[in-house]
Amino acid sequence: MKKYTTVQYKVNMIRPDIAPGRLRLAFLTDLHNCENAPKNQQILDDIREADPDLILCGGDMLVGSLNTPFEAAVELLTTLVQEYPLYHALGNHESRLMRYPHQYGLMYQDYTETLMEAGVLFLDNQSELICIKGIPLQVAGLTLPQRFYRRIARDKLRAEDILDDLGEPNPKALNILLAHHPYHMEAYRNWGADLTLCGHYHGGMVRFGKHTGLLAPDVRFLDEHCHGLFDFHARITEGQVVGYDSHVVVSAGLGEHSLPIRFHNPRELVFVDLELSRK
Repeated sequence: MKKYTTVQYKVNMIRPDIAPGRLRLAFLTDLHNCENAPKNQQILDDIREADPDLILCGGDMLVGSLNTPFEAAVELLTTLVQEYPLYHALGNHESRLMRYPHQYGLMYQDYTETLMEAGVLFLDNQSELICIKGIPLQVAGLTLPQRFYRRIARDKLRAEDILDDLGEPNPKALNILLAHHPYHMEAYRNWGADLTLCGHYHGGMVRFGKHTGLLAPDVRFLDEHCHGLFDFHARITEGQVVGYDSHVVVSAGLGEHSLPIRFHNPRELVFVDLELSRK
């Protein structure tokens, strides 16, 4: 069994063009087909108690390895989508299955078709405009090619690359970007995401303070962006910070694989409370 904690972030956003309001998001990522209890019942209970308006899945809910089961992930998500709107972006594990069917057979097709039949909406370099509690949301899922995940000689993502895949952010909506890899958060905010949700780093295995991890999966030591909430582009009124233009949440994830090492770095279920104001 995989124990975890719940983490709640409060994000204040100033958008003069959008009606004030509040939303709660549940963010699930990097489950890697783990179970914290039979049928992941504790995750279901915690989500139901928090009662989010929307569930967003950041990818790597399964393990991208031949003949590796993914029933735990499917059962959890098919249960949740009966109760909440649920959007699923692709992590590097889902992307691997999708790009190499000659190696992994029908694993990606079986996984996605099962979930889509249940009502899960996949965002593979796609976006969806929805309105919740009168607040317009443009939810986008960015699927990164393998060259942006490489451990050595990794390509640097630019805002222009995101434009090629997703187009311009919606100027009349709150733009939420599901982008699995936190290394490229500069490009995400330069593209124009109001809120970006990432995973992938598993908290850096061993965490120091709020943000720094010992070792990221792309073999980078003491990275300062392995976990937590990051705020960018402060808005200042009368000498006081009243808000930020862009926010990035990096989750430590609900599971792991290969090297299941964690110290001062629990698995986590993330909730984000958004509060919008006009000034």
